[in-house]
Amino acid sequence: MLALLRDTCARYGSLWRAAWAPGRKPIAGRSPRHYLLTTLLLLGLPLFALYHLVGLALDELLFRGYRRVEVREPTFILGVPRSGTTALHRTLAADPSWTTFTTWECIFGISVTWRLFWRGVGRVDRYVGGPGRRLVSWVEGRLFGALEQTHPVRLDEPEEDYLVLLPLLASFVLIVPFTDARSAWEMGYFDRDLSPGQRRRVMAFYERCVQKHLYVHGPQRRLLSKNASFAPMARSLVAQFPDCRILCCLRDPAAAVPSQLHAVEDGMATLHGRYDARRLGHQFLQLLAFYYRHLAASLAELPRGQAVLIATEAMRRDMPRTIERACELLDHPPIELSPQELVRAQGPTGQPARRHAAADFGLDAEAIYRACGRLEDYFPADAEGVIPAADVATAQRGPARAAPEVAVCP
Repeated sequence: MLALLRDTCARYGSLWRAAWAPGRKPIAGRSPRHYLLTTLLLLGLPLFALYHLVGLALDELLFRGYRRVEVREPTFILGVPRSGTTALHRTLAADPSWTTFTTWECIFGISVTWRLFWRGVGRVDRYVGGPGRRLVSWVEGRLFGALEQTHPVRLDEPEEDYLVLLPLLASFVLIVPFTDARSAWEMGYFDRDLSPGQRRRVMAFYERCVQKHLYVHGPQRRLLSKNASFAPMARSLVAQFPDCRILCCLRDPAAAVPSQLHAVEDGMATLHGRYDARRLGHQFLQLLAFYYRHLAASLAELPRGQAVLIATEAMRRDMPRTIERACELLDHPPIELSPQELVRAQGPTGQPARRHAAADFGLDAEAIYRACGRLEDYFPADAEGVIPAADVATAQRGPARAAPEVAVCP
């Protein structure tokens, strides 16, 4: 526990330095808005961590039975950002044999104590006519409305559980408010840049969170987790959960990289005003190049039947068939989808992909392909878009190497 606290304090110091003394040529602008909003966040983070610390401490007094929960065969949806992981996650979450974290559980209910407390508040609210629910819906619209086109967020819907690591400041979401923080970027190179001790402590904390989730939802159920930002943690996840199953989504890099950059630009502008888009583009290109190569190299090491690679275009063409094929390869019972779920499965992912301009961030397609490779570099020529990860193209096997340095567009 002391080592975990020490790690968290070190990350907190890194965030302060990024906000106030980032060094030469920072990515984030130094506007009054930047100083005001990042300082407010920095003052709020310890209170947020204290809130969860109280809940976790009460769990040890009131609900120690969670420690006896075994996490059996969890399923992780990994991949590069903007590759269809959200659509796949929300489709698979309809299967009642799985349980998955919702947004409110990730943010407000990591502990059993707070989760049961807020469930009780919800029951009281329903009894008196739902004024709290209406207020929450109004707040959701104001806070998350801008994300509707990139990543729709609802408090009661499935969400990426990397948010449970936020009290440790080990969540990659911090890269937007603290773009120049070394500790935030290290989370993007988790298996490579963190020490073995740091990795073990973060993963042990995450497993405790999963145990608490299963304790509440039913120990007999299996976890379904979706996190594109867990891509750099692929080896650590397998080490912590040796019997896990992994579905890994990959999209053409020339589409995925600019799409991810455009997904963060509103947050960057809101928090910092102006920012160096070209330097941000270069940093994200190096990061996503690591994602592609690390996922391919790590998952290729696993036995057949433990991990599959899924091309985003396969989901766009036929999501139900893609899921069926993935289940066959992972030896999982077929997922039965209702007509409504079938329509939802072919929702945004079934539409033509929106193309974003890489040049807005000083990049071009050739630079992206040099760093990340092409999609066909990962899938055999005769693949239909869903393959065992053990069959990943030979060129991408072996240790993930650093992406080559690339020059930004003039």
